[in-house]
Amino acid sequence: MKKKVIPIITIFLILSLSITIGILQKNPRVKLLLSVVHFTEETLSDPTYLLYDIDIMEFIHDYLNADTKITGKAQMYNIEGLGFSVSADVEGLRSLPTRQAALTSGLSVIGKSVGDMEVYAEDQTVYLVVPILDNLAYAFPTGIDLFMRMPDLTSDLNQKWFRDHAKDIIEFTGEIGIEKTDSTIKSANGRISQEYIITIPEGSGDFIWDLFGMDYPDYDVVVSLYLTDQNHFRRIEMDLSEVLPGAYLIIDGENANTCMIDYELPDDEQVYLTVSRDGEHKNKLLFEATYFTNTSQKYHLSGDLYWSLPEDGIEIKCKDATVKRGNKTLINAYFSGSILSLENEPDVLSNAPVDLYQLEKLDWKAIRDDVDGFMSDMKEKLAESQSQ
Repeated sequence: MKKKVIPIITIFLILSLSITIGILQKNPRVKLLLSVVHFTEETLSDPTYLLYDIDIMEFIHDYLNADTKITGKAQMYNIEGLGFSVSADVEGLRSLPTRQAALTSGLSVIGKSVGDMEVYAEDQTVYLVVPILDNLAYAFPTGIDLFMRMPDLTSDLNQKWFRDHAKDIIEFTGEIGIEKTDSTIKSANGRISQEYIITIPEGSGDFIWDLFGMDYPDYDVVVSLYLTDQNHFRRIEMDLSEVLPGAYLIIDGENANTCMIDYELPDDEQVYLTVSRDGEHKNKLLFEATYFTNTSQKYHLSGDLYWSLPEDGIEIKCKDATVKRGNKTLINAYFSGSILSLENEPDVLSNAPVDLYQLEKLDWKAIRDDVDGFMSDMKEKLAESQSQ
């Protein structure tokens, strides 16, 4: 009799456990936990995640949140109204601690130097110095933090970290708000993902902000997260207005391989930016940006970015970059160079040829409304240099 009871009990326990797991997996809080575990253990360790075979957290720490130097050579061709191409030797420095940057482009026409174009930045202001345009020099207050610090992991996301913070995670999932909506998205393979609205109340999740090396936000953080039936990440959407007014972020794809930013500018203008990894190439990004003005003009930038990893730094190539106004091509460009991480970069504005703080301040609209005039002046000076 016992020999028959044991299998029956075993089957009953298995069925009960399966039903319990199934019920738990439908619980939004459990689904969120399972999605986080899957993302950290599977997606982050997958070489196809975002930047192929590049540890995105190391990249942020070593380059985006560090002093950097960029050098290379650029070429601009098919310039509207100009019958020759222009090349430039580029060298730039960026210091996050001092919140400063400097970029010098030595311009050449048919191998002949015609002078430099220099761009500087500090805090929220961009400075442009163009000696070949009769020493044109202006300051452009942007109202945007040009030196934002990116989230920077203070610990590896591994099993030890999850064990050490198991209590924090359980408490955190009880504090946050999770709302399942009727919104879904469908992948190319037919897989449906469900939206969950997650609200992190102000003052919650200290260990999360510590993990990312970020200041605690003084507002509720609300994100939209799409999960598959298997609790796998599909898309995250976030309103960034508290950090960058008018900005909205979307990270899409099962391997988080597409990033989109919708940026609403003042005066009914808008910018769309999309960066995605080409699935057919390990080291290729596709980027495009569209700027809608309130004067019915539309500017479009697109191109391909390739990278390689030598022993020191990152080698990059930007191919087939195109700037259009409407359907008309204004310029094509190409860049090849390298990015190096530096330590303790000094004041990068010290070599500026003019007193940047005394420059006339111009609103961006003053240039935008006279793009044709600015470009005409530039092309005229370049044409003059060629004839000399």
